[in-house]
Amino acid sequence: MTSFAITGSSFVPSAEMEETQLKNRRKSKLSKLLQSRTVKRNRLCSEGTV
Repeated sequence: MTSFAITGSSFVPSAEMEETQLKNRRKSKLSKLLQSRTVKRNRLCSEGTV
């Protein structure tokens, strides 16, 4: 992911690059939150069924 950003900066304007990076960071944060929630749910479900 980082390597792509470095190579992309050569032909993409810095302003646009910063915007995309911010968006990607937000997405990654959201995805991490969702993943942690789903993991917790799965654990609760597995504990409940056992």
